[in-house]
Amino acid sequence: MDMTTLPLVAFADLFPRGVTQYAAGGLLIGLGVTVIYLGTGIIAGASTFLESTLSYVSDVPRFNRA
Repeated sequence: MDMTTLPLVAFADLFPRGVTQYAAGGLLIGLGVTVIYLGTGIIAGASTFLESTLSYVSDVPRFNRA
């Protein structure tokens, strides 16, 4: 085994059933985020949960919009 095939073998060991299902899942998630953004103008993601949680405990005006 030479040095050019070693990274490919290591990559294949990480995904023994292939990467197709992960790529399809990533595309579906990306499509969902795009639909949410284009439909509502809201950037979907973890920051929404983080900001709503911080709004209960933070004194920073940005988080206290209630």
